[in-house]
Amino acid sequence: MISAQPHQKDGKLSLINLEKSTMKYLKYIVFTLIIMGFCFIPFGCSAPAHRDQSQDQAKTVLPPSDQPGSKSAPKQPGKTASPAAAAPAAVESKDPNDPDRILVTVDGIPLRAWQAQAIVDFHKQGDVPAAAVMWANVQKRLAEAKRRDLMQKREYAFMADLNKEYYIADELLSRDFLEQEVATVTEQEASFYYTENLNQFMERVTDANIQHIAVQATVLGEQIAQKAKLGEDFNQLVQQYSKANDKDKNGLIENADYNTLGRILGRQVADALNKAKPGDIIGPIRGDRRKGFFEVIKVISLVPPQPKDFEKVKGQIVQQLNYERQGQALGKLQADIDARIVVEKSPDFIEWEKQVEKENQQN
Repeated sequence: MISAQPHQKDGKLSLINLEKSTMKYLKYIVFTLIIMGFCFIPFGCSAPAHRDQSQDQAKTVLPPSDQPGSKSAPKQPGKTASPAAAAPAAVESKDPNDPDRILVTVDGIPLRAWQAQAIVDFHKQGDVPAAAVMWANVQKRLAEAKRRDLMQKREYAFMADLNKEYYIADELLSRDFLEQEVATVTEQEASFYYTENLNQFMERVTDANIQHIAVQATVLGEQIAQKAKLGEDFNQLVQQYSKANDKDKNGLIENADYNTLGRILGRQVADALNKAKPGDIIGPIRGDRRKGFFEVIKVISLVPPQPKDFEKVKGQIVQQLNYERQGQALGKLQADIDARIVVEKSPDFIEWEKQVEKENQQN
């Protein structure tokens, strides 16, 4: 019994010491948590305010007087607004002619007026409202595709870049782009070209009076033409050989212009008469293919083609020369690109190029 008492006493002391140590550590932990809590309180309170401030900065804020349905407070004379109450430095433009004004915003991405106009200009059709609606619909689907991480896929990312690059490359080689790069043909240049190439701008034959013989064989037509050139009576030749319905009129066609001659006898006959002069014997020339005739023509009289007035053809000449000049610039640009850009081709690619070139030649 005596030996057990000291042991019991030591146990009680150990328990007391353990309790004291535990309480000491608990107090230390509680004290630490309290201190940490005080440290975190300012950050916890300031976070919402910081988030709201960022959101407010991201939005386009209008003064209260400009917001629909709002009543602005009367201004106090002699007082100025505090910096916090002042309007943002960059206020969204309301000018309908401002190319930088925002038309619509989708998922934080704005579409400005000049961007919508660029869409219209590229597609060469539509208008700005239609372009804005189309863009907004595309952006909504694109935002959902991004949310699903579809844009992270290699093939989609490649096609998105390729799509943009294709448009840019196509625009580089377009004549609309070259209008800004190539000098426009002047009136003086057009006048010089007109003078040097007057035969290209001749009026067509008018007021032609002719006789014709229609036969169904070129050999016979050559024989008839030879007889007419040797002086035989053309009226008798018409009566003897012509298969045309106007044989009873000696094949006479009066006061006809180029278009009328082409409609009656065929375009090739009209082209030949456009270069003829009174007294000429022309033919045999294949006439209207539907009738299967060859025509021998005697020119009685006609008003020969005259040069068109320069003012009538000036626009045509300028357009033609601009087109040629831009074509030359395109060829030079493409040659420059081919010379400067290094291309490494696989054997398969070389074969594909040959196949494409062959198909283009066949077409």
